[in-house]
Amino acid sequence: MSKKRGFTLIELLVVIAIIALLLAIVMPALSKAKDMARNILCRSNLKSMQLATILYTEANDGKMQEYNYSNGLWINKLTAFLDEVDDARYCPRTKRRDSVGSMSTYSFGRARQTWVWFWDGMEEPEEGSYAINGWVYSNGGSAYDRNNLYYNKITEVKSTSITPVFADSIWVDTWPRDTDSPDVDLEFTNTHMGRLLTYRHEDKTNVGFVDGSQRPVELSQMWSLKWHKEFKTKRDMTRTDGSPIYQREGR
Repeated sequence: MSKKRGFTLIELLVVIAIIALLLAIVMPALSKAKDMARNILCRSNLKSMQLATILYTEANDGKMQEYNYSNGLWINKLTAFLDEVDDARYCPRTKRRDSVGSMSTYSFGRARQTWVWFWDGMEEPEEGSYAINGWVYSNGGSAYDRNNLYYNKITEVKSTSITPVFADSIWVDTWPRDTDSPDVDLEFTNTHMGRLLTYRHEDKTNVGFVDGSQRPVELSQMWSLKWHKEFKTKRDMTRTDGSPIYQREGR
């Protein structure tokens, strides 16, 4: 009678090594595919909000959304024109808060966490991952900014393919200036351009434009966009020490 032969220790180690090698090859590809899917969904969210904005302007004689902090800002206005905007406010790379319903004030987000907006007069807090370009508020949105810089109507936008409406952000709205400088710490910064510069999509920010397009923009190229009427565009922005914006501190 023949005796059944099992695996030797060497053979078992070889099999384990082959499996480990296969995992090392496959896992990065799966991770890359997952990130790609998240980025596509993020840009799809921007597209939904852009569509709602177009519908809003068509119903309001070309005017963009008004700034009204006690009525949910742009959030409530867009929801009235496209129901799915509520779901589209969340980038798949950000984690939603667990206790938003119990919050009584606003809270800034992070690269991987949503912001929360809550003000007197609102029924409940609102949450999200994107900001509107504050310079498209039709009635001006900030008392310390000049009204001549705002795009009050969509017809006033001349460079539609480089004028942002929405973008990834740690806050609900923002007024980027050409004088803003990139901070060293991109995990949390409260400069207006800085709200849009995060590690959420590595060295890029997803942006939706007035012409209806969406694309990822490198952090160093965010100053090349026409944020307001007199924005002085510039390319290849770096930190004050000349290092790349997206480079993490200490690396």
